Amino acid sequence: MANFFTPPQAKPLLPKEKIDKVFKSMRFKVFLGSFLGYAGYYLVRKNLSLAAPDMIAEGLIDKQGVGIAASAVSIAYAFSKFVMGTLSDRSDARKFLTVGLVIASLVMMAVGFLPFSTVNPAINVTMLFVMMLFVGVLSGMGWPPCGRIMAYWFSQNERSFKMSLWNTSHTVGAGTLGSPFSVSAYSLIWVSSRPGELTSSSLQLSHFLSRCSAGGLFVTPLSLADFLQLLTGEMTILV
Repeated sequence: MANFFTPPQAKPLLPKEKIDKVFKSMRFKVFLGSFLGYAGYYLVRKNLSLAAPDMIAEGLIDKQGVGIAASAVSIAYAFSKFVMGTLSDRSDARKFLTVGLVIASLVMMAVGFLPFSTVNPAINVTMLFVMMLFVGVLSGMGWPPCGRIMAYWFSQNERSFKMSLWNTSHTVGAGTLGSPFSVSAYSLIWVSSRPGELTSSSLQLSHFLSRCSAGGLFVTPLSLADFLQLLTGEMTILV
């Protein structure tokens, strides 16, 4: 596994006439890759706060429990950045960033398949706290490789401006990446309805997609049950 993260060997020097063109192209790829990668980490890490209102409404957890579970991410993330920063300096930044994001996403999606209790919220808080600890540890694999490659590829004279642009990845990841679900919901309503009339199936589909949109990658078991009921035509209209 250690060999997998070993940085690649230096490639042969390019011909002089190609260096400038390739260098500019690679810098753009590095910027875009790290921007989208770190935005993905924020999308994963912020899922609980987006899914919490629905979970509270369904009696799976209360506000205090959400705060306890969410604190696990911050606690683990703070310590993880120190450890992952050391490991990242000795690793291939591309693989380090990607592996952390993929595993964190899988862990967050696995939360939707946990056997949540409808009578004992304390059990749900415990399960969420443990899972959020894992997400926090894995989230620490995001910033170290991004910070390192940005420093390598952009000079000190231009780094402030480039980093200010790059820092908007926080906002993109935490908020706007969930919008495609909302757009899909409204598009499906428009396609499946006659002008001026909403069918019951359109309203049901809109409700389900809105809940998925609010939770991002975080889908609760009740949301999955709603989807199965929607497919069989047994779901009631909730607006």
